[in-house]
Amino acid sequence: MTSHRRLRSWGSWVPDDIDRLGAWTNSVNAALGLAVAIVGVVLGGPPLERLDTILVGGGLAVVSAYNLHRIAHHTLEHPDFVRAGGILSLWLVVSAVRIDAATPGVLTDAALCIGVLVFAVSALDFVAQFRGRPGKCRWARTHGPRVSAAGAAAGDTLRRWHRSATSSIRFFLSRDGVRLNTAAILVGIVAGLGAVVFRITIFAAQAVFFGATLNPGAVSFAPIHVPNLFGALAPLGPLRYALVPAVGGLIVGLVIRRTTTAIRGHGVPEVLESLMVHNGQIDPKIAVYKTVSSSIAIASGASLGREGPIVQIGSAAGSYFGAFVHSRYTRTLVAAGAGSGIAATFNTPLAGVMFALEILLSEYALTNVVTVVLSAVTATAVARSVLAFTAVPGVREFLVPITYHIVTPSLEFPLYAGLGVVAAGIGAAVVRLLYASEHLFQDRWDLPGYLTPAIGGALLGVSVLLTAVLLDASPLQSATWLFGVGYGTIHSSIAGDLTLLVLVALAVLKVVGFSLSIGSGNSGGVFSPTLYVGAMAGGAFGVLVNAAFAGTASAGAYALVGTAGVFAATASAPLTATLIIFELTGQYTIILPLLAVTVIGSEVAQGLLDNGTIYTEALRDKGITVQERRIGSLEDLAAKDVMSTDVDTVTVGTSAMDALRVFQQRSHRGLPIVDADDTVAGMLVRSDVEPLVTVAGDTAETVAVCARDGGQSPSTAVEELGTTNVVTATPDTNLLTLVDRMARVDIGRIPIVDTDGSLVGIVTRTDVLAAYDRIPIDDVGDRQWALPDAGA
Repeated sequence: MTSHRRLRSWGSWVPDDIDRLGAWTNSVNAALGLAVAIVGVVLGGPPLERLDTILVGGGLAVVSAYNLHRIAHHTLEHPDFVRAGGILSLWLVVSAVRIDAATPGVLTDAALCIGVLVFAVSALDFVAQFRGRPGKCRWARTHGPRVSAAGAAAGDTLRRWHRSATSSIRFFLSRDGVRLNTAAILVGIVAGLGAVVFRITIFAAQAVFFGATLNPGAVSFAPIHVPNLFGALAPLGPLRYALVPAVGGLIVGLVIRRTTTAIRGHGVPEVLESLMVHNGQIDPKIAVYKTVSSSIAIASGASLGREGPIVQIGSAAGSYFGAFVHSRYTRTLVAAGAGSGIAATFNTPLAGVMFALEILLSEYALTNVVTVVLSAVTATAVARSVLAFTAVPGVREFLVPITYHIVTPSLEFPLYAGLGVVAAGIGAAVVRLLYASEHLFQDRWDLPGYLTPAIGGALLGVSVLLTAVLLDASPLQSATWLFGVGYGTIHSSIAGDLTLLVLVALAVLKVVGFSLSIGSGNSGGVFSPTLYVGAMAGGAFGVLVNAAFAGTASAGAYALVGTAGVFAATASAPLTATLIIFELTGQYTIILPLLAVTVIGSEVAQGLLDNGTIYTEALRDKGITVQERRIGSLEDLAAKDVMSTDVDTVTVGTSAMDALRVFQQRSHRGLPIVDADDTVAGMLVRSDVEPLVTVAGDTAETVAVCARDGGQSPSTAVEELGTTNVVTATPDTNLLTLVDRMARVDIGRIPIVDTDGSLVGIVTRTDVLAAYDRIPIDDVGDRQWALPDAGA
C-alpha cells in the first residue's frame, strides 16, 4: 500500500478496525505521555512528585510506542502491553492529582487534564479489545462475551468517530505531519535568532558609522561611544552627511559583487520568485550575505527597512529545513520562515502569520495556517526572551500616550474613505517611482554595479542637506528624519507633533530617499519606508481635516491609519497592514477606520497598478506572471513530475509525408523537431503538414499527394514547415509557470530540455490536467475545504 494511501487513512497499514483503533489510541497515549513528562520537567514543586510524573509520562510513552510497533507488525495478539498502558495511565491520574494538590497552577492543572485524557483513551482501547476477534486476541476470547451493551455501543461510536475524522487531522497525526510541524518549529527558532542577530549586527555597524550620534537602525540597545566614521569626517562639516551613506553604499556594492546579486533590493520579490518558480529553493548562504549587506546599508543611513532582509533570512531557513520534508511542503516552510521573521522583528505574531498567507502563499489552507502559526509563535517567543518585548500589543517605538477613536462616525467615516483613496494614489506613485529609479540606475546609466549604491547613498545625503535648508532645521535633525528606518519620526507623526509643512516635505523626501536607496541596488526593506510615507501623508490629511471640520479625531489618528493605508496600497495586503499596525500601536479602538482605509486603498491601487504590487513588479520585469489566486497544488509540481519521457520526434530533413505517417500512427497533434544531437530545433503540428498531403484510405500507406502554392510539397522538410521559435522549459520548471507560458503563447505542448538543449521530455495540456486530477482530495483538502454533497 502506497504512502499516499497511508496519508488518506491513518492506520490503514494495520489489518482491521480493532487494530486501527489500537494504533490511534497508542499514538495519542505516546504523545500525551511525552507531554506529561515535559510538564514534569518544567514545573516546580516537590521533587518526588515531579520525578513521579516524569517517570509515569515517559513510561507511558515508551509502552505506547512499543504497542504501536507490535500492532504495525501484526504481533499484538494479547493485550498485556495494552493493559500495562492502562495501569500507567491510571497511575498518571493519581500522580497528577498529587502534584496539583502540592503545587497548584496552570501547568499542574494541564498535567491533571492530560492524565484524565490518557486514562479515557486507554479505557476506550479496552472497550475495543472487549469487542476484538476471538481468533486473534486471547484476552478478548476469554472476556469478550461478558462485554455489556454499553461497551458495545461505545465501541461502535468510537469506530464511527474514527472513520469520520477529517483528512487534515489524519495528516497531522501522520509521519509527514510530524516532520512538517517539527521543521516549522525549527524554522521559527532560526528566524527568531536571525532577527536578534540582525539587530545586533545593525547596532555594531552603526556604531562604526555614527557612534552614538545617530540611530538609523532604531535598535534599542544602549549607545556606545567609539571612534567612528562620522566623527572622523567632522572637519568636512555637513558634507559628511552625504559621505557616510556613500561609503556604506560602496561597501554594500562590493559585498554584492563578491557574493550574489540576489541580495540586492528588498528581498521579498526574490522569495516570491523562489516560491513560484523554484519550489522554494533558496541558497542558505543568502541569509548570511543579506544580514551583512543590509546591516551595513541601514547602519550607514540608507533609507530602508529591517523587515525585507529578515524575510529573506527566515525564508532561507525555511528552504533549508524544507529538504527534510516532502517537497510539496517546502513552499509552506519558506513562507513560514518569512512570516516568522516579520513576527520576530516587530513582535507581531498575527501580522507575521498574515504576511505569509496573504502576500506569499495567497492561500489560507489548514496545512499552511498551522505550519505558519507554529513557526511565527516560536520565532516571537525566541525574540521576546532576548529583546525584552512585551506580551501585550504595542512596540515601544510606536506607542503614544493617546487612545484614538472615532469622534463623529457620520462625518469621519467618509473622511477615512477619502484617506483610503489618497493612500491608494500615494501607494501607486511610490511603486512607480521606486521601479523608475531602479530602471534608471540599472538600465540607463552604464555604471559598474558596485558603484551605484554609493551614488544612491550620496544623493540621499544631498536630500538630507536640502531638507535642512527647506525646513530651516539642522543637518542632524534632517538626518534623524530621513536616515534609516524612521521609527522615531513615525512616532512623532502619530503623536501629532509635526506641522503640516514638515509632514508634506518628509512624505515627499522619504519617497525620493528610499527610491534612491532601493533603485541604486542597496540592500534593505521597503516595508518601514511605506509606513513612514503613510504616517506623514495621513498626518497631513489629519491636519487639513482638523482645520476644515470640527468634531473630528486629532491628526495623529489619521497618521496612524495612514501608515496602514499606504502599505496596504503598495502591497495589496489589507489584512496584514491592519494587523501589523494594531500590534505595533496597540490601538484597537481605531480598528474600523484601519480596515476601511486598507481595503479601499488596496482596491483602488490595484486598478492604478494593473493588479501589480511593490513586490510583484520586479517579477513582471522578469516575465513572471503572478496569479491572483493560484491553482490547487500545481506550484508544488515540476515539469519532471508530469512530463512524458518517451517522446516521438521527427528529425531535421524529414519530409512532410513521413511526418504525417508519424502523426497518424501515434495520434499526436504536435511533434518536436530534433537534430542529430537530439537538440530541439523546432516544433511541428499536424496542421502544418495536412494541407500538403491528402490521405486516401485508413492508413498512411496509401497516399495521394498534392502540391501547394509557394513551392511547398509533401517532400518539403519539416523544419521549413514548423516553427523554429520554440518555447522550452527545464525539468525543474514549476508546473504553474508552464501553464502560464502555454496560455500566453497559446500552445498545447512544451518540450522539456536539459541544460544543453537536448530533449528529455514533453509536457502537454493533457499532462497538466491529468496531474491536477491526480492530486488526492486529501492533499487538496490540506488547502481547501470541500463542501458536502447536496444529499448528504
